[in-house]
Amino acid sequence: MIENYIKYFESFLLNYYRIILGNGYDKKLLMPFIEKYVDVRYYNNSVYSRGYSFINKLNAELKNVAKGIINEESALENEVKEIFTLFGYILYIDDCSEYDSLNSLIKTIGDDINLTSEKQEELKSAISDFIKARKDFFAIYEDKNFNIDLKRVARNVKKVEIKQNCKLSPIYSDWAIDKAYNSGTVLENKQYLLYLMLSGYILKNTIELNFSEQYIVDFPESLFAKEKKINKYTKVLDNKVVKPRVHFRFNYATYMKNKDKINTFINNGFNVAIVLDETYDENLKILDIFSYVFIYEKYEYYDIVIENKDNINTKIISQ
Repeated sequence: MIENYIKYFESFLLNYYRIILGNGYDKKLLMPFIEKYVDVRYYNNSVYSRGYSFINKLNAELKNVAKGIINEESALENEVKEIFTLFGYILYIDDCSEYDSLNSLIKTIGDDINLTSEKQEELKSAISDFIKARKDFFAIYEDKNFNIDLKRVARNVKKVEIKQNCKLSPIYSDWAIDKAYNSGTVLENKQYLLYLMLSGYILKNTIELNFSEQYIVDFPESLFAKEKKINKYTKVLDNKVVKPRVHFRFNYATYMKNKDKINTFINNGFNVAIVLDETYDENLKILDIFSYVFIYEKYEYYDIVIENKDNINTKIISQ
């Protein structure tokens, strides 16, 4: 569903330019800018990093797009510069920069580029529709009976679980409730809801320019016997906004039992974190394939991993 949001946003950008440019609207000329904007704004991909604020980074990337087009087609210089300039207002609409009100933003745009009152009203309507659609989109990821619970496990790394808010009859013990929610098909369905809700949470963070946090989630072992469900569950997270920031967590025994399938996850670009348990055989080389390695001092392997951590090409998290 994240892809649906991105597609809707891209269509909004095209409509924004269609309203402002009128007869000068050229989708083919616009698309390189829109693709670069989405790549930087939502996927956090940029050749610029240190020393650049997010706004300056985005501006530099779009300027490079403009220069590239002008170098190839100098006759389009004025049109390209206009497209580049108009992206400055997108930063407000897309919550990269603050503005007082929609009316004040529309007035500023109208005054700056001499939009007619009719065009200003059309643009205001388009932006209002976009803001409402974004709000409605996030409502899809909310459930009054559940919420996601985040616990810090390391700097910028959080373990994510789902908590139920349903009021159940007092005749059921806490043990019975916990077992019902954390086993079998109920656990599988609960994790699917978690993946959905976490996707919405990550997109919200992205819009707020928070790209630093990484999220650890469990993957029910029972799903390995259900190929269709595996595809359904992973598809929720398989997009360029969410996928780089989510890490499936398995203990070492589960990994060895389902090694081929979990390695397929890794080969398909998913992050996999491993918890070294009592079955760990001190194979240090294998640890490099995991995004995070959780270790526990109570196990015999602990000292060996700590002594070799500088030679292990991943992040070690001691619990």
